[in-house]
Amino acid sequence: MIRVHQGQCGLCVHFAEHQPQEQQKVMPIRKTQEAPEDLVEECGHPEHRTLHLMVTPMSGCAGFEQAVPPM
Repeated sequence: MIRVHQGQCGLCVHFAEHQPQEQQKVMPIRKTQEAPEDLVEECGHPEHRTLHLMVTPMSGCAGFEQAVPPM
């Protein structure tokens, strides 16, 4: 497991945003701020969506938007 910090894709609302089937992987990352080292998901940011950009939880960009962690 790797530690994910503020500003990195694993904590961004756009991480796997348009892949509802992947949300069971994303929610624990937002809660624990830890992610599997080999996890790669699509970025759903509107500027990247047509690119089908694949990112790791540790990736980051200027379009970061904080996801609300699960309770």
